[in-house]
Amino acid sequence: MSQQETSMRVKDVPLSPIRGPILAAGGEKLAYSTSVQSLYITLQKDYSKSDRGMKNRPEALEIAKKLKEVFDKYGDKVSELMTEEDIVKAMDLDYKKGNGYSPRLIKSGLNDKEVAYFLERKSQFPGIDIVEDSVRHYDKDTVAVQTVGYLKKFKFMDDEKLYDSTREANASKDKDPALDYTGDELVGADGLELYYQEYLRGKNGYKKVPIDPRNMATGVSEIVPPEKGYELHTNINKNIQMVAEEAIMDQIDWVHKNPVSGKVHSNAKTGYAVAMEVDTGNVVAMASMPDYDTNVWQSGGIDPDNWNKIMTNYQNGTITPISSGRSGHNFDSAVLLGSTIKPLSVLIGLNEGLFTTDTYYSDSGIAFFGKNDSASVRNSGRRAYGPINPTQAIRHSSNAFMVDMVGEKLWKKYGNEGIGVWDEYMKMFGLGVSTGIDLPKEYLGNLNYKNAESETALSRLAYASFGQQAGYTTMQLAQYTATLANRGNRMEPHIVNKITEENGNATSLSAVSLLIILLPV
Repeated sequence: MSQQETSMRVKDVPLSPIRGPILAAGGEKLAYSTSVQSLYITLQKDYSKSDRGMKNRPEALEIAKKLKEVFDKYGDKVSELMTEEDIVKAMDLDYKKGNGYSPRLIKSGLNDKEVAYFLERKSQFPGIDIVEDSVRHYDKDTVAVQTVGYLKKFKFMDDEKLYDSTREANASKDKDPALDYTGDELVGADGLELYYQEYLRGKNGYKKVPIDPRNMATGVSEIVPPEKGYELHTNINKNIQMVAEEAIMDQIDWVHKNPVSGKVHSNAKTGYAVAMEVDTGNVVAMASMPDYDTNVWQSGGIDPDNWNKIMTNYQNGTITPISSGRSGHNFDSAVLLGSTIKPLSVLIGLNEGLFTTDTYYSDSGIAFFGKNDSASVRNSGRRAYGPINPTQAIRHSSNAFMVDMVGEKLWKKYGNEGIGVWDEYMKMFGLGVSTGIDLPKEYLGNLNYKNAESETALSRLAYASFGQQAGYTTMQLAQYTATLANRGNRMEPHIVNKITEENGNATSLSAVSLLIILLPV
């Protein structure tokens, strides 16, 4: 290959797109990007510590000096002024951050005077470009922040499986430059920002840079502008969301000051809530409290002081078991069902023919089970309700009824296989399986009735019958409750309602609720 042919090689250097906004149901901006003008420089010579580079380096230092003079004269005085050392470091003369042809970001947020100055005198500053960048902002009211998510630099996302295909595409020789990710690009790290990354991101612009055999830029570059990301329209109702968040924090404050079960609970620190429309599956509120200001991630990283403040609550506790020990106990945010399982326990008993709606059970306040009746479960407050039917068992929240009439009878009918039968019913109502929520990292639950090997099948069914053998997320509980309200029809929950272009045109993807037909109850 001739020297002339070699010098005609062209590299596609990505230019970041403007990320699309995430909007609440009323159009409020939960996350949005604003455009800023940034100054980049592409090195035109070798300024490294090589013999050739050291001869050229005074030129680079002179450019840095001139840049500082412009920033000092025309830049905003609100922020701390850059030093020559700052500018030289940003120029990356020793290629610690990128190749010779990679543009170096010198300064973001240029004002109009700075932009005009550099555009008028571009010939005086070889290799400089003014590029439109973006800064991500989040609602200062901290609305559903763990649901919305945050951004991190792509190079810090090595462990995130949702980016496996992106990494494969990046490694391809014939990759599309519009989809090329750079290490310093800010990408979704959690929540909607991560789940809908490919829609929010848009497409790179790119600069076609001719390079010489030394990997240095040469000749005139061709610029293809970026394409803005799509707009995400969510079902989150900001008013309902704010009321839910306030209610949780008010309740936490209340139990700090008022006795419950004989004492105040100063260790109570967290709470979670999901509000879902029964007939559509639309999630109108999803609160994980306490929350925080997501803008701490604005630079794609976080400083140690801020990290120490949010490390226990930056994840979404409505879908993940995040709170190990942080409330002064070993509970996590996947909680035991407790008495909320009892309507389903009764439905299972009816569906399995263990009793009828007219069956009466003599509630003595306690149920015995196991070998020689060695184990027992009492009703709350040791109350005995006398003769009760299934409806009354639910109304009184009778533990004894559930153990004797559901747990033990299910075991007598199926033996050890009863655990599998119970598990099938749980999954039909969305307990122990994915709800289908359009968020990443959903936890499927803690199924002790399957895993407690030290217990017998009978004891596991007995305890499961009144909600003591499995922990589920708030999102799973919301779907379960909606399924009961829907008479056995399970709705797939959705945060996002639609995805549109900036002009309002819908994309081919439309979030539609999924109806799953279950039991005839």
